[in-house]
Amino acid sequence: MNPLDQPLCDCHALVVDGLPISRSTLASMLRDLGVGQVSQASRPSDAHRLLESRSFDFVLCEQRFECGEPGGQELLDELHRSRLLPFWTSFIMITGEATAAKVSVAAESSLDGYLVKPATTAALGERLTQARRRKQSLKDIFLAIEAGQLEQAALLCLKRFTDRGEYWLYAGRIGAEVLLRLGQAQQARKFFEAIRDAQQVPWGQLGIARAQAEAGSAHQAKRTLENLIADNPGYADAYDLLGRMHIDQGDFANALSTYRSASALTPRSLTRLQKQGTLAYYSGELAEAEQVLDRAVALDNHNRMFDMQTLVLLALLKFERGDLASLHKVQVRLRAVLTRYPDSRRLQRLSSVATLLRQAGNGEPEAVSTELASWGEQLRDDDFDVEAASNLIALLAQLRPRGVMPEQTPTWGRALGLRFCVSNSATELLCAAGRGHAPLQEALRLAHDDINAWCEQNLELSMTGQADAAVKNLLQHGGDSLNARVIDLTGKLLQRHGDKLADKDTLLAEAQSLRKRYCAHGGRLTITDRGREAGALSLNF
Repeated sequence: MNPLDQPLCDCHALVVDGLPISRSTLASMLRDLGVGQVSQASRPSDAHRLLESRSFDFVLCEQRFECGEPGGQELLDELHRSRLLPFWTSFIMITGEATAAKVSVAAESSLDGYLVKPATTAALGERLTQARRRKQSLKDIFLAIEAGQLEQAALLCLKRFTDRGEYWLYAGRIGAEVLLRLGQAQQARKFFEAIRDAQQVPWGQLGIARAQAEAGSAHQAKRTLENLIADNPGYADAYDLLGRMHIDQGDFANALSTYRSASALTPRSLTRLQKQGTLAYYSGELAEAEQVLDRAVALDNHNRMFDMQTLVLLALLKFERGDLASLHKVQVRLRAVLTRYPDSRRLQRLSSVATLLRQAGNGEPEAVSTELASWGEQLRDDDFDVEAASNLIALLAQLRPRGVMPEQTPTWGRALGLRFCVSNSATELLCAAGRGHAPLQEALRLAHDDINAWCEQNLELSMTGQADAAVKNLLQHGGDSLNARVIDLTGKLLQRHGDKLADKDTLLAEAQSLRKRYCAHGGRLTITDRGREAGALSLNF
């Protein structure tokens, strides 16, 4: 049976409230309404762990908590980011009269409802009925999404929105989200603009900015976001998207400033703290980076949104400051996680960073050389990504003042640059990781210049009727460098000129093999970019 069709007596609710009396009262009300099972949590962090292990039909959460705990909205954001709320789960915020207006606006976007205290059983029952009715009314759309029938889901949303059917505004938002996932940014933008014209809601304007960004109109998107923030300075999701755009453009200073604002609005948001701390590290704001990342570690409490790269950055910071005791603690924690997941190549590399720093701090040059040699053997591995590259570059930069300069450093720098300098922003990220190691930074920039030259020269060849030579040149360069940009350009030229090439099938098979192996990990900037995109609904794709 679909969870939405089961009677209340078979439903399971979770009450999240810091006050025992309030928690007990809400639980009693739910039982009086016929809800079969009611679980309780006194803190959002406890609720997060419960939701990781099982699903609930209803979640009732207090908006404000004491003792530095994140609030209900922050919990909801984290649940969406980590995709822990199935579409049939109704999330209802419990709020005081003074903040009801603010919560009611939020209810138009990601909440299923809100309840103003002091509440009655009848009022709670009405909220549960309304939330469930909306879920049931839109069930055909959600089931299409769950079955992977995204085009069908988009058509259902469009019809309901156009006909102004029941819950048409929410259906419009879902439809726009689906279109974005399908890569149809222009159609999604029209949806969001229609929503904005029908009802001025912040998430509608944010959706327009997302669609503009997806369509490649970065300047327009940034202007839309700046206007949105000016009108709604407390809308944290808008800062998230603006920060993401600054990162994509290699503007780490403005990205850091943006995430400072987002963290100030949501000081208990683990995701935003990690982004702020990471950006502070790459911007050279080391004291800020250490302070913020230490706060993120203190908040972790086994949260699925905690990124182990945070520990690596802290290890680098502790080593640079000569705090070997704190470095040892980071190393122990990374080893403990690796023990639980011993086959994870990523965790092996992350743990290796802390091990290398610890060995260098203890004056063990032979051990350092042996550990570094294992990194050199991985540079062409399929799963060696830009995170691994930036960590190796940071290691080489940190070890240099200690007199540890492997003779392979210039060769490694060149290889890493050719593979991962796919854009100006990726190049600046890697150079920032190599802070203080000018020769290594120069090798990265020269490699990027060579990548640009290869792409420009062969594009020009293709436009002068020499597509065959251009494709073969790029295939050679792509196979040698493993650069995702070069490999992608090869595929585009094959699509455009393939019919003119005698050995099209052979060339296409070679290009597709390179793309499958190396483009998935390409040069995308992975600055703790996990879970739900800023402003997006969690559709559990």
